[in-house]
Amino acid sequence: MGPRGAVVFVVAAGWLFGQQESRESTKYVYDGMGNRAVATRSSSTRTGTGAQSSERIESVNGREIPRETVEERVLSEGDGAKITERVVRRYDADGLPGPPEKIRIEESKSPDGSISTVTSVYRSDLSGNYQLSEKATEQISKSGNVTTVERSVEKPTINASFGVVEKSSRTTTETDGSSHSESVTYRRETGGSFYAAAQEVADWKETKGAESETVTVFEGAPGGKMRFSRQTVTDARIAADGSVHAVTDVYNVVVPGQVSSEEATPQLRERQIFDRKAGPGGEVVETVSVRRPSLADPDRLGEAHRISEVTCHGCELKKKP
Repeated sequence: MGPRGAVVFVVAAGWLFGQQESRESTKYVYDGMGNRAVATRSSSTRTGTGAQSSERIESVNGREIPRETVEERVLSEGDGAKITERVVRRYDADGLPGPPEKIRIEESKSPDGSISTVTSVYRSDLSGNYQLSEKATEQISKSGNVTTVERSVEKPTINASFGVVEKSSRTTTETDGSSHSESVTYRRETGGSFYAAAQEVADWKETKGAESETVTVFEGAPGGKMRFSRQTVTDARIAADGSVHAVTDVYNVVVPGQVSSEEATPQLRERQIFDRKAGPGGEVVETVSVRRPSLADPDRLGEAHRISEVTCHGCELKKKP
């Protein structure tokens, strides 16, 4: 996600609602004929010491069953340090729970303002025994208007020890009403050395009642080079009442149903249209529509089709993520 995350939401087809004490939301999806169906129902409650959330789906026989539940609690907090534990439970198609996952988040803040976060993921087997499966360390430091984020991910290796398999670095420079961010992700090869797997460049700008962001993603290519993968250009208009209308254009070199060549140039492949506004009864309604080219005419976008809608009770329209 870009440095701000205020307008890139359209790329992920969703806007993060502001945190509330409690909320209920329903996500609908639309088929090719425009028929609407419930995809998920979610509820969450947050207090000063923790939070609970659940996501439910409809089974094949029409019964509502859990899909995922999350319980979060603050284990300790004070002197610039905070430890949070999160337990995630996922369920199968019959609503039966699978082995839980426990996530421990240890955050500490130094006097100079830098923040260090260690996230440890423990997965349970069928006997209920937890084993460390992943560990991520993130260091955030700031100097003037420049913020640097260094992150590394460790996983078990073939000899049962833990080793760094991925590391990334992001630098964001903020000026009045704008920011520029660059990041590089490195992954470990079989031989043990690291290679540049992905690069992202993001530019964000805010003006009165509007925000825009351009995010360009590059991927590693043979010979250690980087090649263009994807670009999103988002323009959002924010009304005085807090409602949002945003359009994201997605460019890439891949044409559905065709083989891409090295000489292919980026073209507009999709347009995503996002609207967030107040609905009846005090709810907040978010809708996402898309325009895509057809296989018969890959160079022209077709008509807009709504693909999802989320209604939320307990969310504030004007509250930004």
